[in-house]
Amino acid sequence: MKKGLAVFTVLICFCFASCKDGANGSTISSETSSYQDIQSANEYDYEIVDDGIKIISHNDNQENSIIIPERIEGKSVKVLGGDTFYQHKNTVAISLPQSLTTIEGSPFYRCYSLQEITIPSGVTEISSNPFFRCSALTEIRVALGNTCYSAMDGVLFNADKTELIAYPEGKLSESYTVPKSVKKLNIDSFGYETKLKRLTIPSNVVEFPDGSMFVFPEKITLIVESGSVAEKYAIDNELKYEIKDLASVSK
Repeated sequence: MKKGLAVFTVLICFCFASCKDGANGSTISSETSSYQDIQSANEYDYEIVDDGIKIISHNDNQENSIIIPERIEGKSVKVLGGDTFYQHKNTVAISLPQSLTTIEGSPFYRCYSLQEITIPSGVTEISSNPFFRCSALTEIRVALGNTCYSAMDGVLFNADKTELIAYPEGKLSESYTVPKSVKKLNIDSFGYETKLKRLTIPSNVVEFPDGSMFVFPEKITLIVESGSVAEKYAIDNELKYEIKDLASVSK
């Protein structure tokens, strides 16, 4: 009896929501949708997943400000599908619902006018390139109570800031120092094109992607420490770099 109770307890724990690493390009797994599965309400196309709503697209790309509803047809909006707001070039603000748990890859692709965004407290998964080509985006915020993600200086990290997930492409600063807590950078950490000309990477960063993080590598110089993994990364990817003692970096 006790053994059976223990197994039941393990299964219960396994089912609780947890943070998922979507920065490697994975998206939430679900059955392939047929055309008949897709439904429409107001300006949204959506499908039902796990007794909730997955938004597939928003059909008015001329709206300046968009508030995604908490519920559609009586069900909670839980998933924001990839490319939901594709080519919404005039949209300045998008408010995400507190019911949201998952943001799939590139939902705001080519939202050139989007200026800021807040990740709701219940989001546990953000997939690759969430803000790719959001060239006006200056700040990413994370709502209080989110246990999977955090933000500092408008930059998106995982909860303990060991992974830099997204640096806003519209941030005006020409230089940035990766915080000392960060151990990992991803292929899409710096999106399509930022204003950065100098990026300081302390030796605490030991995990880099395969290939260059920068679409326009000629525009940026890495500031690294001698003998660091960052220096090797710069050499392997033929990136411009300078050697500097970064012991005084306090972030």
